[in-house]
Amino acid sequence: MRILFILILVLLFKISAFGQKEITIHFTGQINFGHKNDITQQANIPKDTISFFKNVNHITNDGNPTFTTIGTILIDKINSKNRIPLSKNAVCATSDHAKTLYDNGFIAINSSNKNIGAYGFEGLASTADALRKSSIKFAGIRSFCESTTINHKGLKIGFASFGNTSYSPSINDSIKIVQTVNKLDSECDIVIIAFSIDNESSTYSNTTNKKSPYLNLAEKFAKISIDAGADIVYGDGENTPQGLELYNERLIIYGLGNFCTPTTNRYNNDTRCAPIISAKMYSNGTFHNAQIHSFIQQNRLGPIPDKEKNAVRIIKEKTFAIDNESNLKINEDGGVEPTIKSNTTLAFEVLNEGRTHIGKRYRRGAVGPDIFDCSGFTCYIFNKIGIKLNRTSESQYQQGIKVNSNELKPGDLVFFRGSTSRRIGHVGVVVSIDKENKSFKFLHASNRGVIIDDFAKSSYYIRRYVGATRVIGNINNK
Repeated sequence: MRILFILILVLLFKISAFGQKEITIHFTGQINFGHKNDITQQANIPKDTISFFKNVNHITNDGNPTFTTIGTILIDKINSKNRIPLSKNAVCATSDHAKTLYDNGFIAINSSNKNIGAYGFEGLASTADALRKSSIKFAGIRSFCESTTINHKGLKIGFASFGNTSYSPSINDSIKIVQTVNKLDSECDIVIIAFSIDNESSTYSNTTNKKSPYLNLAEKFAKISIDAGADIVYGDGENTPQGLELYNERLIIYGLGNFCTPTTNRYNNDTRCAPIISAKMYSNGTFHNAQIHSFIQQNRLGPIPDKEKNAVRIIKEKTFAIDNESNLKINEDGGVEPTIKSNTTLAFEVLNEGRTHIGKRYRRGAVGPDIFDCSGFTCYIFNKIGIKLNRTSESQYQQGIKVNSNELKPGDLVFFRGSTSRRIGHVGVVVSIDKENKSFKFLHASNRGVIIDDFAKSSYYIRRYVGATRVIGNINNK
């Protein structure tokens, strides 16, 4: 029974995740399946276009949301007077193909790409209608949908897109950008902002030693968005994948090139790259890590695995070519991590370490790993993540910075008087915050063993509460 009890406690702790859920979101480059320049050939497109995505479906359709950019006009017929497209890059498919996107996990679409405006208002209206009927959320078209929200696993995701076309919210309108992001940030847990830049320049495609006009504009837009409250910014505009950057603990994806196109005969290995980036983040928006999946486009078909991992190579090169430090490290297999762990990640790690000891016994003076006293426990779990604490609860109270009770965060230390003294005699670690009840849960080694307690439900600890300190990010790590 004791083992069962411990397992239940561990499970509950995992679910609570110290008040921060971890979420995975996938991103791809531009989708252009269909026929180029000739709407009359649509009948030749199989209604089941699952073959485009059969090699990536295990990622895009794994239960986590996939965001993409669409360059395909979803339209069944047009007025004969307007049969000639406004752009040579018009790629058409039928409205039925929107369901293909949804069935393969593409639930959110950046629609500010220049190509979907090739048949004017009629094409835009038809594409928007097809996406809506297939339950796909989209953003980036004036008068249709500039921003939207997505519900996923108890979290609300805000999504908006900007571009430099006549029908998209302007990427150069900083006031509009800030207002849009501010609004989404106030309503949602996570805010994702996309952009599309009409840029046909190939001069920068294979260079890594300077910024292009594209990258300069993209960087300005991304950082305005993040400063306003965005959590991830991703872009579209270049034919090759671009670099990544971590800015204020938020991920910027400067571009992922094309994901699938009508023909790749004119492409080289770099422009044929079709990566997927799976980004992991916490529910407060802080970036945790990511994985670059390398695929390459087939002519007239979708992406296939790229054993040479060209996408990883290109993204890595361009990430490190960014003038300012990208604050990211990319390994040869495509794993992406911050060069310095965020405070949120450190809190996550210390509490995950702490949870592994739930149910272990208490003994005064014990420092683990099987038996603990209160300060021995905090010493042990913080040392595991590279933060050295003093040995006693009283001396730990002198570390870090003091924190008001209404400013507590997971990972903060909370202190209490001893049962027979006014001196500090007990310490625990904040697990989660209950803002509604102005309370918190904390993990600690008590005379009942290592356990989680609810501060608001314990008159004993309420009477003895002294204060809190924040050591994560505020004392030197070993």
